[in-house]
Amino acid sequence: MIQSTTRHILILEDEDDFRDILVRSRHELDIRKDDELHDFGNSRKTMGFLNGLDWAVDIAVLDLVLNEKPSLAYARIKKPTEFEGIDIYEKYKNRFRQTIFLTSAANYRMAMVAGFDFKRPNMQICLKTNPVEAREEDRFPNNLIQAIKNAYAELDKEDAGQ
Repeated sequence: MIQSTTRHILILEDEDDFRDILVRSRHELDIRKDDELHDFGNSRKTMGFLNGLDWAVDIAVLDLVLNEKPSLAYARIKKPTEFEGIDIYEKYKNRFRQTIFLTSAANYRMAMVAGFDFKRPNMQICLKTNPVEAREEDRFPNNLIQAIKNAYAELDKEDAGQ
């Protein structure tokens, strides 16, 4: 797989408002100005994009659970083991140099109970926290900013060693 000089950041987030904020906040998130953002709101479009690549995604920011069916009834009956972000990761992990999962604490716990191991090299968890419930550095989006900085630092080290 070809590694380009421009870094490629993939954002998979089903909530349109939230995804738009992430894309518009590239400066606040410390995403470098020459890097390319590729943002998607569902797994189908994301897989179509990933299937057509001949280069690696440097940083993949994946929502752990996607509510792709626009129905409150679906959200209520959705099985707690449906982790579309993990499905994307498992299918395309060889294309991701660094992965950051976005999720709530409850979904994080459910994924761990279901057997997913988040303690992997090149993987970070970023909890969408309630500002009242977390320390300043653990609050969202501060924790996402730090996760992206950490991912860039790892990529820089990796690239310097090549």
